[in-house]
Amino acid sequence: MTRVLALAALSTSLLFVSVDGHARCGVFAQKLSKGTCDLSGKDLRDLKLQGDDLSGANLERADLRGAGLERVNLEGAKLRGADLRDAMLRRANLKKADLRGAKLEKADLREADLSGADLRDLRGDRANFEQSKLEQANFRGARLDQAKFRGAKAERASFQSARLERAEFRDARLERANFRDARLARADFRAARMSRVELRDARCENASFRDAKLESASARGLRAERADFQNADLSRAELRDARIDRMNIRDARLERMDLRGARGTPEGQPRSWRDAVCPDGSKAETSCDGHFR
Repeated sequence: MTRVLALAALSTSLLFVSVDGHARCGVFAQKLSKGTCDLSGKDLRDLKLQGDDLSGANLERADLRGAGLERVNLEGAKLRGADLRDAMLRRANLKKADLRGAKLEKADLREADLSGADLRDLRGDRANFEQSKLEQANFRGARLDQAKFRGAKAERASFQSARLERAEFRDARLERANFRDARLARADFRAARMSRVELRDARCENASFRDAKLESASARGLRAERADFQNADLSRAELRDARIDRMNIRDARLERMDLRGARGTPEGQPRSWRDAVCPDGSKAETSCDGHFR
C-alpha cells in the first residue's frame, strides 16, 4: 500500500518532456523512471492512476498485474512482453503502443483507443475491448478466446492467424478487417458490419453471423460448417472452395455470391440467389438447389 500511495503521489499534468534531447515521455513516466523513460522490467503491480501520462515510456516486460490505468495516456508506449493481466485500462490512450507478446488476460480495455497499436502474439483470453477503437490495430497471431469486442471500431484491423474462439463481435465495425487463417469457432458476429472483410481459410464452425453485413467478403476456403448466416448480407461475397455443410442461409442475401467448388449443403431458403454462381459452376436463376456437392 505504501508503494502504491508513493507512486500515485507523483501524478502530474499531461505534458511531454524531452530526455537528453532525444527520448520523449510523459511527465509521470519521467519522474517514475528518474529521467530515463525506462521502466522495463519494473514491478508496478497494483499501481493506481487516473488520467496520468506514461506516453512514450519503455514498459517492456513490466509487471502491471491488476494495475489501475483508467484514462492513462500510453500513446506510443513500449509494452512488449508486459504483464497486464486483470489491469484496468478503460478509456486509456494506447495509440500506436507496442504490445507484442503482452499478457492481457481478463484486462478491461472498454472504450480504450488502440488505433494503430501492435498487439501481435498477445495473450488476451477474456479481455474486454467493448466500444474500443481498434482501427488498423494488428492482432496477428494473438490468442483472444472469449474476448469481448462488442461495438468496437476495428476497420482495417488485422486478426490474421489469431485465435478468437467464442469471442464476441456483436455490432462491431469490421469493414476491411483481416481474419485470414483465424480460428473463430463459436464466435459471435451478430449484426457486425463486415463489408470487404478478409476471411480466407478462416475456421468459423458454429459461429453466428446473423444479421451481419458481409458484402464483397473474401472468404475462399472458409470453414463454415453449421455457422449461422440467417438474414446476413453476403451479396458479391466469394466463398469458393468453402465448407458450407449445414450452414444456415435462411433469409440471407446471396446475390452474385461465388460458391464455385464449395462443399456441403446449406440449410434454409435465402432471400435471393440472383446471379449467384453455384458450387458446380452453374449460374443460379432462382436457386442453387440441386447444384451442391
